[in-house]
Amino acid sequence: MEDHNLFEYDKYSKAMKSGVPAMMLVQAHLLTEHYLNQIISICLERGEKLIKNGKLSYFQKTLLVESLDKISDRIIQSLKDLNSIRNKCAHEIDKDISLSDIDRIGRNFGKDFVPKRKKHINDHRKLLGDILGSICAMMLGEICKLEDELIKNKST
Repeated sequence: MEDHNLFEYDKYSKAMKSGVPAMMLVQAHLLTEHYLNQIISICLERGEKLIKNGKLSYFQKTLLVESLDKISDRIIQSLKDLNSIRNKCAHEIDKDISLSDIDRIGRNFGKDFVPKRKKHINDHRKLLGDILGSICAMMLGEICKLEDELIKNKST
């Protein structure tokens, strides 16, 4: 895994401690966009050019990564839901992150979501942090696998 991934995740972890749900959502959105960029760069021969010059939106990057079929559909759907809710936050000054917003992001994980929801039933901020942290960790894990594949393929 590249060191900058750990650095970005560390910055994200510190920001998550702010405890402000809208800020947590924005930080997770920024980190997952960074991860989407990395996946595109790893999977496409000249992906960096597309990232640098393509002016792709978060949603377009999500669709591109989905079409590459390199990360699970449940992560992709969570990213789409995260993006939709983040966009609402950007356009509504007093937007609160509701339990239904959190459920929308988390429900894509099916039975894996249920224990998280039960654990944090009375603390929506912690539930949001747990779900966003899981998404970021899963994406980071997928990036590590892709990087390992790339190294293996280059050495053969």
